[in-house]
Amino acid sequence: MAPRRGLGPGELLRRYTARVARHPGRVLALEFGLLFAVVGIIAGGGFFEITQESGRSWLIPGNREVHRQDAVRAARKLRGGDETASFREREANGREIGTVYLIYRSRSGNMLTPDNLRAVRDVEALFTGHERFPRFCQLEYPPETAPRDERPRCAPPMSLVRAAFDSEGELRDLAPVLGALADNLYLSGFYLSKEFSSDNLRSSYVRSMIPLGAPLAGYERPRSDRNQQAQEVYDDFLRSVEVDLHPHLGLERRFLRPARMSEGLAPNGDVEVLYWSDGAARIEMNELSQQDFLWAVLSMLCVATYMALHTRSVFISAVGMLEIILSIPLAFFVYRLVFQIRFFSFMHILAVFVLLGIGADDVFVFVDAFKQSSSEPGIEPDDLDKRIEYAAFRASGRPSDEPDHHSSLPGNRYQRDPAHQHVWDFRGALHRFAVPAQCAPHATHPGHLGEAFRGWTGARQAQGGVVPGWGG
Repeated sequence: MAPRRGLGPGELLRRYTARVARHPGRVLALEFGLLFAVVGIIAGGGFFEITQESGRSWLIPGNREVHRQDAVRAARKLRGGDETASFREREANGREIGTVYLIYRSRSGNMLTPDNLRAVRDVEALFTGHERFPRFCQLEYPPETAPRDERPRCAPPMSLVRAAFDSEGELRDLAPVLGALADNLYLSGFYLSKEFSSDNLRSSYVRSMIPLGAPLAGYERPRSDRNQQAQEVYDDFLRSVEVDLHPHLGLERRFLRPARMSEGLAPNGDVEVLYWSDGAARIEMNELSQQDFLWAVLSMLCVATYMALHTRSVFISAVGMLEIILSIPLAFFVYRLVFQIRFFSFMHILAVFVLLGIGADDVFVFVDAFKQSSSEPGIEPDDLDKRIEYAAFRASGRPSDEPDHHSSLPGNRYQRDPAHQHVWDFRGALHRFAVPAQCAPHATHPGHLGEAFRGWTGARQAQGGVVPGWGG
């Protein structure tokens, strides 16, 4: 009596390949049905969301500690009307939504010249003199002793412009100004580079900060809908400033390269200008990731073209590329709905570069194994069932673990030393489960589904190991 087969990985793979060979259309339809069902669940449930930061997105709903944090946050919100923020808190809140930092560098080595300080003033005037600046600036409230009708005003920038120029915009005598700065390096160190001192009244760098305040109009708290507030600052203020700032600094947008990634130069030709905003940086990073995705699309086209040339089958190339693309929502389904991790950015989607390499390699390995099966002793060229089974075991990197089938084949390449069986099992497990699971898993190898489908439509008439449409 023949020993009964167990449902080990090898037997499951054998049964699966047998079903693929006999019913390729059904298997293909079932696989894509499941994949598109996953896409439908994600799209219909509104689960797909591009986030700009981790923050609470990494927290798992239902966790006890998360419940505690939510309770504390809700309590703070209830008493929010009784709370007032200090200047430091307002500065921190403004920094998160878009406070602007500027760094100036002198090519001649000294920013503390009349001409270079005027260049600094002109750049910062494009921000503070903008018609929309009062809507977004950080407010300075009058002291309690001030008249009741006195209104808050915009906080002035933290800049050397306040020390170097008077209220009329005229440049002061720089000697006493620089001497005062050198006498109090504790306060002036924010603005100047480290070589500045009482013995060396020169600074190759100068730094400024233009504070923005939060919450904006229409928001209850500084941290409520923080991303939306940052987006509003970026769209309604910073972009508007850049309309005049970029031509002033000679910044130009290039192909797949934002203007702000170039080096800005003031009109005097000596002052290089760099500016930074935390809120804008998150938004622009997201936009750059979207632009980088265009390279992923180009890579897909290149891989699809090469795959079609290598396999000599447009069908296999199309099915393989479609499975690679659909592996992203499949992985997202597990990532978002099973693990309940909300953080997802365009950087995650750029993992498609890795998927292209793994998925295309799966197709090539399976196709080459299938072609090799036509010359394998004991396998007839027109026996599609055995050829697909051979290719599946060969491509998966594992031997047959049931000797009653392949052991009868002369010259069987799957017979291994039992002492090394665990090595081959581990190698196959890595290939079939570990690597795909880390990089958005494929349900199966796309190549053998394509060839099985071709076999369903006439490959069983192939002679001499050459499948029609494949070549020799």
